[in-house]
Parts: sequence; C-alpha cells; structure tokens
Amino acid sequence: MIFRINFANKQKRRFHTKEGGIMKKIFKIFIVVIVLLSAVSIAGSAARKDRNVTIEYGEERLLSASYSPDFKTLTKIFFLHRNDRRKYCEKEFSGNYGEALRSLNEDLYNDVNILADGLDEESVEPRAEIKDGVFTYFEGKDGRLTDREKLYEEVFVGFGKGEIFTLKTQTIPPRNTMEELKKNTVKRAEFFTVFAGSGANRIHNISLAASALNDVSVEPGEKLSFNLTVGERTAERGYLPAKVISDGVFTEGVGGGVCQVSTTLFDAWLYAGLGFEQAAAHSLPVSYVEPSLDAMVSSATDLVLINDSDFAVYLYCRTTESRIYVTVYGAPLTEEIRLRSEKIKTIQAEYDTEYVEGTDWAEGERERIIVEAKDGLISESYREFYVNGVPVKEEKLRKNVYKSRNGKKLIRKTSAEENDTLP
Repeated sequence: MIFRINFANKQKRRFHTKEGGIMKKIFKIFIVVIVLLSAVSIAGSAARKDRNVTIEYGEERLLSASYSPDFKTLTKIFFLHRNDRRKYCEKEFSGNYGEALRSLNEDLYNDVNILADGLDEESVEPRAEIKDGVFTYFEGKDGRLTDREKLYEEVFVGFGKGEIFTLKTQTIPPRNTMEELKKNTVKRAEFFTVFAGSGANRIHNISLAASALNDVSVEPGEKLSFNLTVGERTAERGYLPAKVISDGVFTEGVGGGVCQVSTTLFDAWLYAGLGFEQAAAHSLPVSYVEPSLDAMVSSATDLVLINDSDFAVYLYCRTTESRIYVTVYGAPLTEEIRLRSEKIKTIQAEYDTEYVEGTDWAEGERERIIVEAKDGLISESYREFYVNGVPVKEEKLRKNVYKSRNGKKLIRKTSAEENDTLP
C-alpha cells in the first residue's frame, strides 16, 4: 500500500514536471508571436508613413515629394535580409537597383526616370552643307547622359533617411570634331561627259536633271536613288521631248538626255571608290562613255548608289555649254582609281536593202545608205586601284551585251542600157 502511494506520487510529480515544460514552450511561442505581431505592426505602421525624397542637380532642386514604401518589400528586407537593403537587392534582383527601387515604390521609380529623361541630351555632330561646291560648316554640341543606375542605388538605399540625392551626369562629346569634318569634305573625284552637238531640248533636260542632283548629300551607309532624287521626267515637271534609246531603237521621248546625267554621276561615283547596288546598261552603246560604264535610267529602271565610306558624301553637279560635270566630295582617297572597259566580242550589224527606182540619183550612184548600221558588242568594265602607281586591287564591275543596229540601204534599179554606162 505504501509502495503504491509512493508510486502514484512519483507519477504525479512526473506529470506535473511534463505539464510544466509544455506550458513553458507554449509561453515562449506566445512571446515570439507577440514580438512578431508587434514587429509586423511596427513595420506596417512604418510602411504606411510617407517618406520625403529630394533630388537635386547642381544647385537646382528637381524633385521634393513624399512616397509610401511598399509594405511587402519592407517586410522582406526586415525579416529575410536583416534590414540590409543592398543584400535584398542582390538576392532578389541580382543587383538591379532600378527594379529594387520599383519594388519599393513604382511612382518614385517612374519620377526618377522622368527626371533623367529631361536631362539626357544627345550630342550633335558638327555638320557641313554644300552650295554649288562651297561648304559651310556648323559647330557640334556636347550631349549629356544621366547616371541612372547610381541614382537608383542611392535612392533605394537612402530612402526614408532624410538624405538629399544628387543626380549626376556625364558629358558625351560628338564623335567627330570640326577639324575632322573639314578633313573629310575634300574632292574625291570628278568626271565629265560631252554633249556638244545635242539639240536644245536634250541640253535643257540634262541641265534640269543635273540641278536636281546638285548639293545632294549622302550619309554613311545610305543609298542614293537617281529616280527618287531627280524625280519623274514629265512635261509637267519641265522636261522636253528628245531622242531616247528604247529596246534597241532611237525614238523620241520626254526627258531624252537624262541618261547622260545618270551615266556621268555613275562614273564619278566609281572614281570616288564608292559602291553601287543597281546600274543598268543601255540596249545600244552610247557615244559619251566606254561600254559597260553607262547607266541607263527610266521609269522602270533606277541607278542606286551606296555610300559605303565612313563619312558623308556630297555632290556638286553643273553644266557648261557642252559638258556636264559631277564632283564627289568626302573623305580623302588613299588610292588612285582607274576605270577600264574591255570589248569581248563584236556583234556584226547588217544592212537591210531595198531596190528602188528614182530620178534623183547622182550620176554613177548605185546605192544609198538611209540608216547607218551600228555593230553591237559584249563588254566588261573593271575598277583598278593603285598606290604610288602600283596596282594593288582590281574589281569587275559589270558585263553587258549591247545590241547591233541594222542599217538600211537603197539599191538603184537600172535598165540594161544604164548598166552598160554605170561604172
């Protein structure tokens, strides 16, 4: 009996001891919960409190406004990163302070970008304008670029601490100086063709098209379309009827002679060492340049040139009483350029004959050429590059086929008696 009582008392004491331990654990958990709730309450109260942000640039105050931090963001910073904002940015956004600031307050992030956008300025390159072969130069201007990343970081880390943030910028100078610009507006090449003997309408058309090309500039990497630059060759735009080549035949057409302008431009461009995308030959050889060095244009066919140099290219086009000149300005050439035309094969022309009677034949005349026959040919053109008179490179430009043009010949019909007297 005594044993049982002692045992029961012992069990009771054990129960009380166990019960006491549980109660202590519950009490500790309760205390932790209270602390957490208090911390959350404090954090929540802090999150709801507006914080003033002031941003200055030099002596000018650009921003002074209040923003409420995001509660979830502050909670994460406080509990997960021990209130270390830099560590939060590194872990959550891989060091991207812009995104970290956006998570803290998106309005503040947007306002910072608006301020930076207002201060950012692109640099202005010095530029040149050409007028009838004479250049006028205009100074460039430094640009300005804000250090957004640095401002994101400073505002995010210092938000709510009463700091005044300073927006910093760096100067972005133009890529080229005025001295460099002047060095790269020199004559690269000049080419001319002769139109002596042309009719008044053809000369008028040549002068009109040349004036449309005068003072044109082409930036690096840009293309020059002859048709877009010169425009349509119509009577409404002042062009007159003159001889044109159409499918191997000379015929009358508005704007005749303009192909001599496109050809002169093409060859000047080639001598300037520049590239081209499209350049078509005439169907017949022309008299003013060698074969495969001409450039035919029409409403369906264009001459497209490329400025594949590192600097702008400028054109000066002019006409005299018998010539058209095209001068190309740009960066100086480091090589001498020559053009070469090679005739590969002659395509023999023939005469169509017609036997006729007449009384206007001269004594002894047995045949009369009405249309002169003109041989066709197959030709190639090349561009050669020389340094100090030594060839260093050659490139094939084009291979073309020019049609032959049959002539027309009249043969005099004669009687037997006349045949006896003719030589």
